[in-house]
Amino acid sequence: MEIFRTAPPLAHLPSRGLRIVAPLLLRGTRHLAPLRDRDLISLWDALRADRALVARLCPNKDVPSTGGQRDRMLAPDPAAALACLLTANRVNQVDDFG
Repeated sequence: MEIFRTAPPLAHLPSRGLRIVAPLLLRGTRHLAPLRDRDLISLWDALRADRALVARLCPNKDVPSTGGQRDRMLAPDPAAALACLLTANRVNQVDDFG
């Protein structure tokens, strides 16, 4: 019975794998899940409505030389430009299948 009374000092520490997995087991994996649809939509609306917020998050100031993205950036009404680009995209999709 003397063997069971003395244990090495490291015997009570969890293994490396258990130390990595334990927080996931105890707290769950919700923090790793993607955003919910309502959160994504509200984030999208906020980014679309506030150009200053987008400029702060993405400080790329380059304007493309040609293309739809340039037209959208320089348009006085971004919503109309986006609608035009989405319509053109739909036309291109129909042409690809037809």
